[in-house]
Amino acid sequence: MPSNKEISAVYDEGKEAVVTLSHRMVGLLAAQVQTLEDWVSNNNRNNGKPPSSDRLSKPRVEVTEHQVEIKCYPHCGAENRASFPEGMLTDYACHNY
Repeated sequence: MPSNKEISAVYDEGKEAVVTLSHRMVGLLAAQVQTLEDWVSNNNRNNGKPPSSDRLSKPRVEVTEHQVEIKCYPHCGAENRASFPEGMLTDYACHNY
């Protein structure tokens, strides 16, 4: 965008210079609007691409730790044992606790 000083200088040059500047600015703003509209409309909900290729997608989460617990119910003495996800092998999981 031109500064106030630049706009004033164009104004001093006359009507034709003001019209030329106006057309140039409208063209630049129209291009910016088009770029933003394209960016907003191009997401994985409407472009047929997987979410992993979406520029607006959430960051990936990497699981680095799994925890399991054994809960004992005091009123009946029953135990509830959590398990590791299927296919997950660790020292703990290999002991079949």
